[in-house]
Amino acid sequence: MFFSTFVYLLFAGSMFLAGKQASGINYNNRFFTSPIIAAIFIFTFISGLRYGVGVDYFSYLKYFQQLQLNETPNFKMEPLFMQLSDLWAKAGFGYVFFFGFWALIQISLFYYGLKNRNYLYPFIGLVLVLGPYYLSWMNGIRQIVVCCAFVIMANYIVDRRFLKYLIFVLICSLIHKSAVLLIIFYFIPIKNFFSNRYVSIVILLLCAVLGQLAVIRDSLSFVEPVLEFIGYDDYAEGFSDIMDRDTTRAYGPRRLVLLATNLMIVWFSSEMKTVYQDKYFTLSYNMFFLYVCLSDLLSNVSMLFIRPLMYLSPFALIMTAYLLTYLKNKYGIYNCIFLIALILSCSYLFLDNIASLNDPNERSLYKSVLFEPDL
Repeated sequence: MFFSTFVYLLFAGSMFLAGKQASGINYNNRFFTSPIIAAIFIFTFISGLRYGVGVDYFSYLKYFQQLQLNETPNFKMEPLFMQLSDLWAKAGFGYVFFFGFWALIQISLFYYGLKNRNYLYPFIGLVLVLGPYYLSWMNGIRQIVVCCAFVIMANYIVDRRFLKYLIFVLICSLIHKSAVLLIIFYFIPIKNFFSNRYVSIVILLLCAVLGQLAVIRDSLSFVEPVLEFIGYDDYAEGFSDIMDRDTTRAYGPRRLVLLATNLMIVWFSSEMKTVYQDKYFTLSYNMFFLYVCLSDLLSNVSMLFIRPLMYLSPFALIMTAYLLTYLKNKYGIYNCIFLIALILSCSYLFLDNIASLNDPNERSLYKSVLFEPDL
């Protein structure tokens, strides 16, 4: 626990400092300046040297090792992800470089998408590590690559550049085929749909309550008989198996700090919209609000319904950075409102680490290949 805490704190602090240096640079001419390179290197280095961090870590490890042995992998991957991974394997690089490479792609895409809003970089780096996001990034590697690309693609939604957006979607579908779902978001108007903070808070809390009552899950009982009636017996049986799995996600300390952070974002949203008067902010807020509401509402249905929502998760991180930046600029770093927001947004990882201490299969405590005696 001590080693994990030390690494994560050093990691988060380094990302914050690199982001702070990068936040004062004009990126009209070039993006890869020294502070950006430093932030990317730190993220890549720590992520590449990790071992057993992320639920799917060993699945990806086995996949890469099978490529190294010229075996047919047990896991079917999309062609672009497979070709790039195979290139690393055939070149003789180890799995440290494999995991590091995909981490480099993730963070580079994410930071590039926000280059015109570089004032967010300090808190992006901090909350990325200490919030719920880093563990998610290290788990669903392929889908997170697409999520990070979506941060860039959001600029094309704002600028109404459909051809560029479509090209990005098609390329991303070669990394994770569910990327085709992103086409939908281009056609959603960028409007201030959630302008009333009180109504928004009620909606947010209602989704949290209904999610715990499993209202959506219970209302899906009609799906299986319908599938059987129209002749899709196999699909009906598979759907039943999915719904029978334990998907309970109760509200504990981790989810409570996320809910509290989300409520603060909603509460200060009107003031932030006045300060950040651009369509990218409005789009980010809309995506954030949809993500947190639907995630809570569907929290006890099935991961089958939750995974597509991951594409909206970057905007929860972005909005948290907006909140902390706004509160710091308005109230100062010693104000209790800012400190409360900072503590809430940076508590998740440590709470997750504490919860994982007695779990033999935990995947959140930081472990490194440098200190694993069995490797």
